Amino acid sequence: MAPRSTLACAPALTATLAAIVNDPAVPLAGLAVLALRDGAISYQAEFGRRWMAPTDASGRPVVAGEADLPLRADSLVRVASVSKMVTALGALSLVELGKLDLDVDIGRYLGYPVRNPRHPHAPITLRQLLSHTSTLSDEAGYFFKPELSLKDVLMPGAAHAQGAKAWLPQGEPGQWFSYANLNWTLIGTLMERVSGERFDRLMQRLVLQPLGIDGGYYPPEFSADEQARIATLYRKRSADEVWQPSGAWQVQKDDWRHAPEAASPALAGYVPGTNASLFSPTGGLRVSSDGLGRLLSGLLIKAERLPARHTPQWQFTPERPNGDSSEGLFQAWGLGVQRLLGRSGPQGGDRLDADAAFTGWGHFGEAYGAYSGVFYAPARGNALVYLVTGVGNDPQAQRGRWSSLHRFEERIADALVRCAIHGRAP
Repeated sequence: MAPRSTLACAPALTATLAAIVNDPAVPLAGLAVLALRDGAISYQAEFGRRWMAPTDASGRPVVAGEADLPLRADSLVRVASVSKMVTALGALSLVELGKLDLDVDIGRYLGYPVRNPRHPHAPITLRQLLSHTSTLSDEAGYFFKPELSLKDVLMPGAAHAQGAKAWLPQGEPGQWFSYANLNWTLIGTLMERVSGERFDRLMQRLVLQPLGIDGGYYPPEFSADEQARIATLYRKRSADEVWQPSGAWQVQKDDWRHAPEAASPALAGYVPGTNASLFSPTGGLRVSSDGLGRLLSGLLIKAERLPARHTPQWQFTPERPNGDSSEGLFQAWGLGVQRLLGRSGPQGGDRLDADAAFTGWGHFGEAYGAYSGVFYAPARGNALVYLVTGVGNDPQAQRGRWSSLHRFEERIADALVRCAIHGRAP
């Protein structure tokens, strides 16, 4: 599908993005982008493929008649940790409905105490989970068999607690930032506990369906049409994790044409509110750039209804260590969203574009070769999205010049900010 934009700089932006996708240093399997300017879509385009027909050594399709499928605006892409931003909207909807409270001890909802054993008198709250200040850690994992209860992971001395691996050895709850997927496994479980609904279905009801967004968190229950639109994720990396940029693209995840995922048999006995990790509140959302456009429009419209979401809950303080900035990428956080301050320094930073012209809120994602970014500035009505479905070389080979991002992410974001938001040639 041809790029959609009326901006004078759009042809130059399209050429710039195509060059990034086809860069022999780090080629991309596919790229979908979208930008909002003053609340309306100013640019949208897709490049590359959502699925590649397997070929033999001579380059012929393994299955006669199969052909590559282009990435489209309605292609459903696993957006990795951008899922957390959407999950947070569901949790905050339950706060608005009075089902959850940001500052209540979550043990009241779960029915068992949740405490960092090094701070036994400090309650853990939803606010802390949403801002990564709970002192939970991923050392004990964050994806568990459906029959396992999180109680057996979180409580020291329990069957799967591995001592106290689920908790950081340093920092105090509410004061210390450390990005952890386990926060979101627990958030999804809390949402189930107070609603009595399975997480994926609850998110459909609270967030996705009201905004007209298809896809979701559990592809085995998607419609046949939705499953056919899921984008496969790729890397040019062998099974032993050696990068082969001159080699073939290797499937990493979501090959629904040749290896569809069956529903988990454990769902037959699953009890909502015990362990929502099967539905991956942390990173399992499949959504299109079209859907993210609708989500962003909703966020910009609803911004005034969610003031706590856009109130910084933590900010990195170099003079007084108060958490892990992940090489400068994390400078400040609200509730389920990162605050982008446009900072750049020796250790990297959170600056999206070369001129630090874009500041606001959003989330990054990375998993199985996918890279994603969704960012918005509510007061201005500006937003940008990029969804990458695979990389053809080690991204570490090209580090960012002004941020902690990979260079191809910087180039994409910078081009979108320059043209689609500020109307300047990229």
